[in-house]
Amino acid sequence: MKCKERQRELHARVTKLKDRNAPAHAMLEQLALQHKDLEKIREKKKNATRQKFQQMKTKWQDGERLENVAEDITGKLDGLKRSEKDRLKKMKDLQSQMKKFQYELDNPPELEDIQDITSELRRLNAEHSQTRDRMEDLQERQKANVEASAAEKVKIANAQDQLKKLDDERHRKLENLRQHDRDCADAVAWLRNNQEKFKMEVFEPPMICCSVPDGRYTNAVEACFSISQLKTFVAQCEEDYQLLNHCFNDSAEAGLRKDGRVNTWYRPKLEHTLVRPPMSMEELQELGFDAYAIDKIDCPDGLLWYLKREVNMHRTAVALDGSRVDVARAMEAVSRFGPRGEGGGATFIAGKVINTVQRSRYGRRIAQNMTRDLRPARNLVASTGGSTHLFIIRFFFLIMLCS
Repeated sequence: MKCKERQRELHARVTKLKDRNAPAHAMLEQLALQHKDLEKIREKKKNATRQKFQQMKTKWQDGERLENVAEDITGKLDGLKRSEKDRLKKMKDLQSQMKKFQYELDNPPELEDIQDITSELRRLNAEHSQTRDRMEDLQERQKANVEASAAEKVKIANAQDQLKKLDDERHRKLENLRQHDRDCADAVAWLRNNQEKFKMEVFEPPMICCSVPDGRYTNAVEACFSISQLKTFVAQCEEDYQLLNHCFNDSAEAGLRKDGRVNTWYRPKLEHTLVRPPMSMEELQELGFDAYAIDKIDCPDGLLWYLKREVNMHRTAVALDGSRVDVARAMEAVSRFGPRGEGGGATFIAGKVINTVQRSRYGRRIAQNMTRDLRPARNLVASTGGSTHLFIIRFFFLIMLCS
């Protein structure tokens, strides 16, 4: 019963609220109708405005077209005025010429004796024939001289080009490489003509693109390399590395021999993965060393990653005077383990001796040193072929130029 009474009570309240809000709802309906009417009026005004703008746009276009027509007509009128002015001037000039010609017709010159003129003409014709014969002879001789001069210029250009190549260290190194490894030399020549195929610069083998400014360190620097490392092409990204291998080793695109193989290298440049130098510069000099090998080589910046990652030149200490090096202390220094367990061995060069030190990771961890003699460099030196040989070649070319 209580629920029904509560329901009746709420129903009565709802009915009362509906009656009370009825005017407001009626007003809302009326406003909605007004809104629809006003929206229709607004749309009509918008359409009318759009039509007006369209009409104005048409008028503007017509105005621009008429303005262009007016400019064309004005230009044509100016052209006609200039043509008329030129025509009047031409008529005036023609009238002046007509008066001049008429005067010459009315006052003809005195005629000379025709026989004297004929004799003079025959004499001039005879002289002209002789002159023409001489000119033809001179032209033939000049043609022969020009051809001979052109041939000599070609010889001179070829001789100068050969002299320039003899003075070009990179060319001399390439020719020296060709004597020992034709495939590698052909690959270098192909790369020089096709460098644009690659995304980044691809470096020629170190024996071509590297040099040692201080010749005293040439033997030590070259000793850091194996012959394979000296003849390795270095790419700077994976895409170029794959293309380099395809051109050199997987296809005949580079024109190499079918059974020829060329060394290529690429590793992602992650400096934190490198093993640090075994000694600081202060300690290195204290032990009698001059520098690390990487400080004594001149190479492109992009090649330094290869020299560190593959050749370990940043860890190879060099001393020209081996007597100044404390070998025992040097062995301890280069074989120390780093905080992550890296290191434990390196190579150092003291005078004419190469020391390869390795410390065992187990047991007593004694440092062991294997030594070998430092051999004279053959690849990083400037291959001039000898001063006497070069003098003979220059003397030969000089004779060619003077002959």
